[in-house]
Amino acid sequence: MSEIPVAKPVERLFSPFWASIAIEPVKDLLSNPQTIQYMAELLEISVNDFLLLTQAYTLPWLLLWQKADVIERIASLRGDVEVWRVYWDTKNLVPTLGLLLLQNVPDVGKFTWSLFRKVSPGFDNMPQHFDDLIKADVGALFLHLLRLAGEADEVKKTRVSTHISRLFNSNSYLQKYRHAMLWTADRIKSNGDGKTKKPFGAVMEEFILGWVTLMSYVINDIRNEHSSSEKRRDLRAIEEMVRMGKSSTRLVRPQVRPEIN
Repeated sequence: MSEIPVAKPVERLFSPFWASIAIEPVKDLLSNPQTIQYMAELLEISVNDFLLLTQAYTLPWLLLWQKADVIERIASLRGDVEVWRVYWDTKNLVPTLGLLLLQNVPDVGKFTWSLFRKVSPGFDNMPQHFDDLIKADVGALFLHLLRLAGEADEVKKTRVSTHISRLFNSNSYLQKYRHAMLWTADRIKSNGDGKTKKPFGAVMEEFILGWVTLMSYVINDIRNEHSSSEKRRDLRAIEEMVRMGKSSTRLVRPQVRPEIN
């Protein structure tokens, strides 16, 4: 697999905004290559390096828009023999699932697999269960959704919160995705005092210390490695985590209290 280029100062300047400025140039790579060429020149890197540098931001949208030709280009640059492997990298899978979970479709699982099959025949030979995708990295997906809530406006934040709640709490989702969290089965079944613990709380308790550590590092960054927008996003994500997690966040409240006060 090809190495992602080491960030230069100008790349660090743009990196917090890849989600908004990299998608269109990459989408139009073949129809309007001048735009991505201009951006690459500004960053003093090649177009190929730009595609690798921004893949986690662009691949989710390329899948949604069915830009198979551009996806194949990125997969080739990564050294992936088969296109489907580009999405099996959890760094790309998590933001892809985050985007697809927010689409207004009746069955997000069927919708997701239909998109995957259209861009790569390799997905036809794989178990087509949405929980297989979720369990690839439940903790990272949950954190990604919290961060989406942290940087969203009130309308989008409500949509993110609704999907998180449905994903880990509602009976219909629980029946479909419960075995994707077998490693927390003991926590889901009981919290030690005979009371049933919902999957949401189990996932919270499994990962919350790691989440708080990561987000606190961003918020309190003294090396100026993270932008002010990233710091605000993670601060709001912590607020959202505390709001949604309620009693499940009690173990880390001493650590997060300085951040949200």
